[in-house]
Amino acid sequence: MEPDWIGKCKCVTILDDQIPEEIKRVRLQTLMDVQNEISYELNKPMEGQVFDII
Repeated sequence: MEPDWIGKCKCVTILDDQIPEEIKRVRLQTLMDVQNEISYELNKPMEGQVFDII
């Protein structure tokens, strides 16, 4: 079995865009908000510290 299925099925070309753009936008924004919260919580302990960089 090949792990790459690109080009194996034409289902994607047959299906219409089933999710309205507004719902896609809201879902993306929700994901981005959650990711920003996660990043903030992970970076918060490093606030005020100085790091050597390459």
